Amino acid sequence: AGADPKVQIEGTDADNSSMSIWRNTDGASGPYLTIGHSRGAGLNSIDKLVDNDILGTIQWSGGDDSDRSPVGANIIARVDGTPASNVMPTELSFGTTPDGAAVPTERMLIEADGTVQVHGGFQPAGNVTCGADLTVSGGDININGTGDAKLTVTSAGGSNDVSVFFVNSSDGNHTWQMLRVANGKFAFYKDGTNHFGIDTSGNVKVTTGNLVIGAAGQGIDFSAYATSGNPSSNLLDDYEEGTWT
Repeated sequence: AGADPKVQIEGTDADNSSMSIWRNTDGASGPYLTIGHSRGAGLNSIDKLVDNDILGTIQWSGGDDSDRSPVGANIIARVDGTPASNVMPTELSFGTTPDGAAVPTERMLIEADGTVQVHGGFQPAGNVTCGADLTVSGGDININGTGDAKLTVTSAGGSNDVSVFFVNSSDGNHTWQMLRVANGKFAFYKDGTNHFGIDTSGNVKVTTGNLVIGAAGQGIDFSAYATSGNPSSNLLDDYEEGTWT
């Protein structure tokens, strides 16, 4: 598919349709399968590649009653940066072919710096651990579990803060931040300003702004601490009278 190969193994069963590479040695190293590319025009060329050149492709094809050209899946190694002497920055692209198509679409990309891009749904069957940033573009993160489901954000250093940010990506403004401070406090920030928080004793403190009861007839219920009389008298609502100091 896509080329006229000079080496081909074709058979009618597993034995005469397979290839094996085996190394016997008293050491840790195994055998190699090397796929390479240079920009030279002759044999044994070493001319340097450039960014986005393809080092090689592994692909899977199948018969379709007309020919063998449709490719069902592929893995492409592509230069991702500037090659130099003994330096070859490379990314790996993984593609699969959707129903009704004859060529693969890139589904996952591992960039030269280790960044992983997943195009489409991502449904891990187990735990997912990220050692760097996790960015989701144009989609949602859904956590579904047969038991309790949870999202855990952990800092490896005991003196580090842990945060969850909510950002307007169009201009970077109007950023909300949920912050678990290293000393155990929990705080909510808006554009870098602390608005309110919860200390290690469970006390809630409004640092910026006011506590607003947003609906008529609603208030703060102190009935849990009523010692006598009608518990409703312990409700501090929006029509309380008196002098406050």
